[in-house]
Amino acid sequence: MNSELEELQLQVEGGICKLPISEMEQLAEHVGLESKEYKGKSKLAMSRIVRSKVEDELGKAEDKTEYLTALQNFISGTPPPLEESSNSEDQNKESVKALMTE
Repeated sequence: MNSELEELQLQVEGGICKLPISEMEQLAEHVGLESKEYKGKSKLAMSRIVRSKVEDELGKAEDKTEYLTALQNFISGTPPPLEESSNSEDQNKESVKALMTE
């Protein structure tokens, strides 16, 4: 693992540990954990479970930097970038046409 990727992983793990329990639960759901795996656990236990799941998923991720960046954005509350539809302009024109004919 290169040092840049390792630094990003450390930032994500540190961010997980700093989250309040309610946000850690949201992250747990985001990474695919079922509530029975973390509900009723202490904050420390929950952070271990979430970090373990993140590490497992990181091992499966094709683009590790993208995966970690997305998690870092989730932890910091930054929304993901909007995906542009290739035909959104055409859809907008059709919507306007439909409104004009009504």
